[in-house]
Amino acid sequence: MKTVFQVFDSANLDRCRFYIGMTSFLVFFFFFIAMILQDSFWLILAGIAILGWLAAMAFWLRKRQNIRAFLQAHPLHEPYCCIDTTVFSEQEILSASLDRLTACTYSEVIRIFHNDNPWEKTRPGYKGLHSVSLETQKGAILVRVSDAQKAELLTRWIRGKKEDNGTVRLEELGNWSVKTRF
Repeated sequence: MKTVFQVFDSANLDRCRFYIGMTSFLVFFFFFIAMILQDSFWLILAGIAILGWLAAMAFWLRKRQNIRAFLQAHPLHEPYCCIDTTVFSEQEILSASLDRLTACTYSEVIRIFHNDNPWEKTRPGYKGLHSVSLETQKGAILVRVSDAQKAELLTRWIRGKKEDNGTVRLEELGNWSVKTRF
């Protein structure tokens, strides 16, 4: 069995879990106060907290469905090893070798392509995060990058490394060769 890892940016899911926990606490707190004080105002607040809890649960379930739909619709069926490079510059991405990042050499890459993640578009504050998918002999790797230019650069870089056994043709990289100081 192929040993690869699946990691996704779960900031929104973590936020949802926080809201679910907070509204659950408020529901119990307001019901407790309403039982002690025998006041209907606190029951109304508890009802509002229940509505907030239901909204947070619905949002969390929708996010989970979006991730599941993305995984089912993606062209690679194997599990993913996901590498998040959105905080790195182009130079930092390219200076890190593939085998150091993934325990996979360039010669093991079968297919590579740049794709856009449809589930990312559902995130609040979506800024066009892209990814590069690699199908390797050990499984699939999903590398997340912050924009289309970095994704295309990484795709061309790995293709060049694979074709030339460790050397990259600068003309393959196009106009990014000066920008990234090869």
